[in-house]
Amino acid sequence: MVRWKIAVPVAVIAAASGGYGYAQGTVQTGLASPSIHSLAEDAKAFGAREFIRYADISPSGKKVVILVSAAGAATTANVVDAATGNIIRLTQSSGRSDRLLWCQFAGDEHVVCQFAEVAHVGTVLAGFSRMFTIGADGTKFRQMGQQQSDRGEYVMQSDGDVIDWMVDAEGKVLMERTYVPEVGGTGHLMTRTESGLGVDKIDLDTLKETPVEQPRDRLPTI
Repeated sequence: MVRWKIAVPVAVIAAASGGYGYAQGTVQTGLASPSIHSLAEDAKAFGAREFIRYADISPSGKKVVILVSAAGAATTANVVDAATGNIIRLTQSSGRSDRLLWCQFAGDEHVVCQFAEVAHVGTVLAGFSRMFTIGADGTKFRQMGQQQSDRGEYVMQSDGDVIDWMVDAEGKVLMERTYVPEVGGTGHLMTRTESGLGVDKIDLDTLKETPVEQPRDRLPTI
């Protein structure tokens, strides 16, 4: 299935004319003396992030979800009504320890986003990613993968990915999910035993899961 991405031209940025400073002591024979710019001016000219970082259009074509650069390193996810221009803020990331990678429509009324972050595991820095669903109206922000357990046998760095957007079924996706078994079940009423990579159909309104492929260890990524 092909999902079309769109470019949303929202602003035209004019480049300032004029030369930028050379290293001190450079000899420019026969040329006008170069202008020297401050670090702040150079950062403004060359260090600005692209304004729109990601965009996706809903199946009906009536809405667009865009990831937009915000203050500092932050990124915001917004849904824009193509007819009215109304903008709804869905979520945001700081851009420091956490980053918002992308957001896509799962029908006209549901959006799926992926966040990434870097965190310490003992003395080691490790990368993590998590999938979330949120309504196109900005409500019902919830995690789609298995919740991390403090009794997990190992650290779950990725909770999965969408493998079928099921465009004919509003608010439903097919997702490969990571399952981490729990250890130390003594004294607990329930202990997770599933392990490996499985495939589930997820209802984004209720988060009800319907197993399609049972979790299996050493299953290659789908």
